[in-house]
Amino acid sequence: MKTLLLLLVSVLLAAPVLSQDNTSPNSKSQAPADSSKKPMRAKFAAATAAAQLLNSVQPVYPALAREVRLSGTVRLHAVISTDGAVKELEVLSGHPLLVQSALDAVRQWKYRPTLLNGEPVEVDTTIDVIYSRANDAVADTQASKIDPKLHDDIKHMLEITHAVDDSAAVARDMFDSVRPALQRTLPDTPNRDKIIDAYGNKLLTLFRSEEFREGAIAAYAKYFNDDDILELIKFYQTPTGQKFSKNLAAFSSDLMKMGQTIAREKIPGMIQELCVEYPELNGKFPACHGADADKKSQLVMPRDEFKSESPK
Repeated sequence: MKTLLLLLVSVLLAAPVLSQDNTSPNSKSQAPADSSKKPMRAKFAAATAAAQLLNSVQPVYPALAREVRLSGTVRLHAVISTDGAVKELEVLSGHPLLVQSALDAVRQWKYRPTLLNGEPVEVDTTIDVIYSRANDAVADTQASKIDPKLHDDIKHMLEITHAVDDSAAVARDMFDSVRPALQRTLPDTPNRDKIIDAYGNKLLTLFRSEEFREGAIAAYAKYFNDDDILELIKFYQTPTGQKFSKNLAAFSSDLMKMGQTIAREKIPGMIQELCVEYPELNGKFPACHGADADKKSQLVMPRDEFKSESPK
């Protein structure tokens, strides 16, 4: 349960900072070299643009979003190129857990090219990607088939391990560690700190909700039978099991921080190696600027975004 919560916490906390599609001006499609003018761009209502859709890829319902029974709409600002491909995407609104899935799907959509006065034009529009639990009946059916005894035993295991309370405490520590990133993301308004605090409180409320608890029970029931759960309960009631339960959250947090540190140090070099190995990336991929070494890869957050604040 704690590992599941920690994974969800990391996704929720990172997504607000990284949810916007990182498309640099250098990475946008350019007009043909033999053309001196850029294609015209026309703004269309969402319904009008949707009518020109030829092929749409359905988004994958994120597993964590399914487990917490999350639904909602991700609204994207899109620019469709003259050949009907999705050229640019920007997140306007939507739950962090759903954003990446929506971006991945819409990038693959294909539209009928649009002509105005016989000339091909780019289309500026919005796209709504809807995630509905009503359309995710398989997960609901599986949850409804959980044996009552298995359900109660999993719930008992979560109670004796104090999983929800311990994970909420870790979630608060992790939230404090990304506070500087959130401060840079939000506009500098008089209530910015209050807004960040309110966001953190809403996250903690989510983790303590009955809805989330039931989602965690369904996740355990998917991979463990009642005999497995009873053995886990026996283990967690031993001194070693209690020690493992008490330290698992902090241990997992340390592992994630270690992974972030390694990634922060190694990824820039890896990206530069790829830029050298694949010259076609230069000028088209934001991290590959050739001699312009001062610019940083958009794949790596600034160093202080991963630093934890001192406990208060």
